[in-house]
Amino acid sequence: TPAAAVNRGHAGALPREHLAIPQHMNTLEASLDRLGTAFDTTTARGRTLERREALALSRPITARFDSVVAMRTSLHLSPAPPTMRPHLATAVETETNAGLTMLDAVRAMEAGRTREAVIAVQRAESLLDSTALNLEAAEGSALTDLITREDRLLHSARLVSRWALCWCVLGTGLLAVTVWIVHDRLYC
Repeated sequence: TPAAAVNRGHAGALPREHLAIPQHMNTLEASLDRLGTAFDTTTARGRTLERREALALSRPITARFDSVVAMRTSLHLSPAPPTMRPHLATAVETETNAGLTMLDAVRAMEAGRTREAVIAVQRAESLLDSTALNLEAAEGSALTDLITREDRLLHSARLVSRWALCWCVLGTGLLAVTVWIVHDRLYC
């Protein structure tokens, strides 16, 4: 049935999305870890972040903005359940803010503003935690939606089987009446 095909499509996409979310969060956390290491290194040396180091830290962060824009666009086009969309939208926004905050930290480190860099790194950590929570909530909404749709499909299948059983009983009854009438007319 078309409903089963839709459920199968959503069910197949869910494990892929389930695996993509932790991978995406791991890349975000890796960028934050590299930023923290660079901060520790520059403060231990007592000097500012060099331009080439700042660019090396900034490139992966800005490259991820392309995927965020793609996520933002796909939110409108995807068959994501309506209960999942607000969580995804919030996750996209907090991820964008985390990336911008990490870039602020890089710029502060480059300019030698240690206090601003510390605040930016802490804020980015907080935003990434919020992103992770929103992605987990979105995942929960998707699973709940999938289970709900499967329950509706099961209910529909049971209704169809009940109707089929009723039609079989009715057909058997009509066949018996027809045989009785034919037998009565031919042999009486």
